[in-house]
Amino acid sequence: MRPTVWIETLGCPKNQVDSDKLGGRLAAQGYVPALGPDRADLVVVNTCAFVESARQESVDTILSLADVRAPESRLVVTGCLAERFGPELADAVAEVDAVVGFGHDMAHAAPEDGVARPDATVRPRRRIPVGAASLPDFDLLNLPRPAASAPWAYVKVAEGCDRACGFCAIPSFRGPQRSRTIDSILGEVDSLGAREIVLVAQDLASFGRDQGVGERSLARLVAEVAAVVDRVRLLYLYPSDLSDGLVDTVLASGVPYFDLSLQHVSAPLLRRMRRWGDGARFMDRIDSIRSKEPAATFRSNFIVGYPGETEDDHDRLLDFIAAVELDWCGFFEYSREDGTYAADLDGVVDPSLIIERLAEVQELQDSITARKRAAMVGAEVKVLVDAVSKARSCAEAPEIDGIIEVPPTLPVGEFVQVRVVAARPRPRGSARRGVDGDAMTDDVSSRAARFGPSAVLTPANAITVARILAAPVAFVMMLHTAGPRSWPLVAVWFVLSTTDLLDGRLARKYGATRSGAFLDPLADKVLAIGGLTCMWWIGRFPLVALAIVVVREVAISVFRSSFVSSGLAVPASKLAKWKTFLQLGAVGWVVLPPTHELRWLADITLWVGVVIGVVSGVQYLVAGRRSATAMTP
Repeated sequence: MRPTVWIETLGCPKNQVDSDKLGGRLAAQGYVPALGPDRADLVVVNTCAFVESARQESVDTILSLADVRAPESRLVVTGCLAERFGPELADAVAEVDAVVGFGHDMAHAAPEDGVARPDATVRPRRRIPVGAASLPDFDLLNLPRPAASAPWAYVKVAEGCDRACGFCAIPSFRGPQRSRTIDSILGEVDSLGAREIVLVAQDLASFGRDQGVGERSLARLVAEVAAVVDRVRLLYLYPSDLSDGLVDTVLASGVPYFDLSLQHVSAPLLRRMRRWGDGARFMDRIDSIRSKEPAATFRSNFIVGYPGETEDDHDRLLDFIAAVELDWCGFFEYSREDGTYAADLDGVVDPSLIIERLAEVQELQDSITARKRAAMVGAEVKVLVDAVSKARSCAEAPEIDGIIEVPPTLPVGEFVQVRVVAARPRPRGSARRGVDGDAMTDDVSSRAARFGPSAVLTPANAITVARILAAPVAFVMMLHTAGPRSWPLVAVWFVLSTTDLLDGRLARKYGATRSGAFLDPLADKVLAIGGLTCMWWIGRFPLVALAIVVVREVAISVFRSSFVSSGLAVPASKLAKWKTFLQLGAVGWVVLPPTHELRWLADITLWVGVVIGVVSGVQYLVAGRRSATAMTP
């Protein structure tokens, strides 16, 4: 029986490429993928050591895999954490069998002395740090890898970095930049069989120019890759190397996506970071690209709390984010790294202040990304279907940006023209970095066949319209039914109230529509206000409660219209759903025969619903005003 292997990958896309190549090498040595870490003969953890949180995640993952692996399996740790802290890791984590540096064999890692230890509870270990061997066993950068398992694939075009950014320790363990040949990259692209290729490196824009020698040749590489695949995308571009020629080549490739490594915008702080640029230069470059291609997409990352960051520096960052309106952003808390220039700088920022500043920039960018995603509603876009129900347009990089939800019938690996019908924010922390948002679409070619020529004619919308049309029946019964004969009214009211859950479920399953987004809250308002009005008419509820509900709904509707007209999409809070539920429930207590005479029960339910309605309304207005302010240059 062939041995099995499980590879756990942490960190950035460059690590994923390394894992793919390690998997290919192990396959050539006879290993087959395991169904899980608990069923593998060899468990490999490819770690990340970029910042403290990444190192902690790596250690936690190692320990969790040590707990679930098979008794006779071997646990091998490689990657950045092994390379940077090999001796410390080997000494501190007794559960690990081998700590292996880049480019060294894992399949045959053995105990240092070749003999099992007398204590059976202590597993034999071997550490191979970067300096322990004069040459690696193999060249990980140029190692062949298996064909892509997804319609897209990362391709690492260089290893290491020649820069000396004050916060970064990567050059100390990844070494100086070492670019591959274009021919070797094209050969790998051809072998992967992917529709989209994402080029990555520690310093991608410097591709071809290593240790100050040679000419930057990324533009040529992009052009040649674009000639053989449907999409080519670039990640991690240093802003000073974004030449006009490279910009024109990226635009000509048909994927106007620019991932710029900005880190901050304050010139004094950037000098302390040992980096080029400032907010004005960055904005000019972005404006220049947008003048050539208005639909260009921009992503960047920023460090918050770098030593010496002042309130003025932070305000400049906030002003830049609000003015330039990047599509995607990642924000990172500064992490002190031993051996870096910044490790000994003065002006350390208080951790609580860093958290506060981080929340400010994230909230601002959230509103920008939400507005940009909402602006897509109604547009037709070409998407690559990555997996069942999940796709991306040119504006979304795999794994780090938002996704586009599509009907499950669309074939994986194909390009499809779709129309965006709704947008929603993605929960924070659902992707590896940055601020994300999802868009929901329907297939332009198949929607009419399934639902008819109009977006109104969907299963979800049909139920919603039926609720609205049937509401007057319930109101008439409320005004003319009493005593035991109210059981039919109970049934009608129960169906009208609970079908709100059914139409929402169908909308999520088959695709939401703009008409549905209007009709669904309208149905809730018709039922709640109509039912409360009937209860007031027959003397069961006070007029003041009804007046508060009506004023709240009118005010929210007016403000929502103003937000939409200005391009903002402000999601309602969860309290808003509870408000509707309680108001409908208050009517339900009145019409239900066993509780018909328990006036206090209906009154308490109503007033709790009224209070929650007022609170959720204020929340909505505050959120909308904050988003509108953030959008004002």
